[in-house]
Amino acid sequence: MEVPSNLYAPIEEVEEDVQVLFAVHKKKNADLGMLDSKLDRVDLELDEHKLHIKQNRQTLHQLPGSTGSVVWKTSISIVPWLIKQSWFANTLSSDVSVLELGSGISGIGGILLGPRVNRYIATDQNDYLKGLRENLDQNGASTVEVSELDWTNPPSEKEWKDMSLDILCLFDCIYNPNLNTHLVSTMASFARLFPDLTCLVGQELRDPETLTDFLLKIQPFYQVFLFNYEQEGFPENMALFLLKPYNHKALMYAALEEAKKCEPTDSAFCIGSVLVQHGEIVSTGYSRELPGNTHAEECAIMKYLSQQPYGSSLKGTMIYSTMEPCSKRLSGKKSCTDLIISQNISTVVLGSREPDTFVKCEGVDLLKNSGVNIIEELSFQDDCLKEAVRGHHGQ
Repeated sequence: MEVPSNLYAPIEEVEEDVQVLFAVHKKKNADLGMLDSKLDRVDLELDEHKLHIKQNRQTLHQLPGSTGSVVWKTSISIVPWLIKQSWFANTLSSDVSVLELGSGISGIGGILLGPRVNRYIATDQNDYLKGLRENLDQNGASTVEVSELDWTNPPSEKEWKDMSLDILCLFDCIYNPNLNTHLVSTMASFARLFPDLTCLVGQELRDPETLTDFLLKIQPFYQVFLFNYEQEGFPENMALFLLKPYNHKALMYAALEEAKKCEPTDSAFCIGSVLVQHGEIVSTGYSRELPGNTHAEECAIMKYLSQQPYGSSLKGTMIYSTMEPCSKRLSGKKSCTDLIISQNISTVVLGSREPDTFVKCEGVDLLKNSGVNIIEELSFQDDCLKEAVRGHHGQ
């Protein structure tokens, strides 16, 4: 999906950006966002379609957490607005596959978008699927598929490997901080499986803390952008986020290519590293690239900072390394773990843990304790370790 770059801006300082978002665009005295939980059926006219949506009021009031039993304002506001945008409407075609998380019982997304694409899959917990199927069928969207997807059980590669996916949609799924970790885990799985997908997250401006928590958790896996509010007809008290997955595998391959540049030695590892900002590599490094028995992460960081104004930091940057950053150096120099922490790097993606060949490494634990996100791309472990010991006795 090609979205004009002038329509959105990156979320960089999550806490500050969310605070401004709510201060400027949160509607005073707004309710929770349900359309009308007192009705058994909601009649709507959206995008020139007359819809009749059955709700399950009994489930809503009797079962805690059953928020998907009724219609919420986000989908009936955001989806019609999206359809009116040329960049979005032009994307929808017989070649496009869409998956929606947390569809609930209403099926608004599937009803309005399903007939416009090759494949639309509406997902939620099993309890909602019967009502969801009924609403889809009664509103002309019988081709939309319905599938169980519980966020506490993220999708596996085996389940989805034969599928193509272009767009991932969420409409008002960020409402319970206790579910954020599970939601992010599910979205991270799709980012790994489909690194070229586009994710659209429509959200009622309800609770800044819950939204902040979600954005902080999702940032290691997706670049996050916020659509601007100057666009005609943008729904009030709503936010629309554009998320683009980080291609962790491609970036780890780049780090592995750096490792191959190392001169072999039996007294150290051969490691490669790349620094990434907004999905782009801004610096690279490999072991002993710079004078002084330097490490890969150290080289990538020092090379980048040497080109920046004095006092610059790498706050929010991601670093990819073929091996766990060192926590102790026999030379007495500052460890790569300490360097990463001091530069406020947000996320470390590593290809392997460090063997206890020279010293016991505690890099991952120290980084986690300092609030740094850790992602382990263990599918690279064998290649990274093989490259690391190049030059060691017997290798």
